[in-house]
Amino acid sequence: GLATILLVLVTGWLVLVARRQLTDLARTSQADFLYRLKRDFFSEETRKLIFLLDYDLLEFHRGEIAYFRILRQKTDDTESRLNDLDIKGDTLSTHVMDDFLIGPLEDVAILEDRKRVTLEDVYEIFDYYISLCTEKQPVLDYVKWVRAELPENEDIYDNLFRLHEKLKKKGPELRKKKSQG
Repeated sequence: GLATILLVLVTGWLVLVARRQLTDLARTSQADFLYRLKRDFFSEETRKLIFLLDYDLLEFHRGEIAYFRILRQKTDDTESRLNDLDIKGDTLSTHVMDDFLIGPLEDVAILEDRKRVTLEDVYEIFDYYISLCTEKQPVLDYVKWVRAELPENEDIYDNLFRLHEKLKKKGPELRKKKSQG
């Protein structure tokens, strides 16, 4: 009688405590994963690439060895801004763009598609950089070129462009939700 009822109540309470702890652990794990993803993305090299794209200081050049040309003379103070960020040279390898900016954002798109990260988190952390990479002409020219160059590359960065469209579509809703707290 009474012992059974107490046992059921204690067991129920333990289940609730365990469930809460597992939920908290999952949230912590997700937050840690996002923190590491963000930390790994924002490297010195990535900041340089973002700066160059942000200020339209890159131009894509096709060829046997394709590359991006850095437009060092665009304005009177361009050179000093490039020096501030320790950006040397006049060209940039497509591999650098792939490895440090477009590729990691493609990975974010794949993670979002597989529900490893939420669209809301992607919006908060990466929306601006995804837009930068999917709207700026040098990157568009490069992606078009790399897709045309090899048939097996026809779908390269498709996940990134799909995610960009999803963010554009859902952006107003996400901003509204965010502003409402």
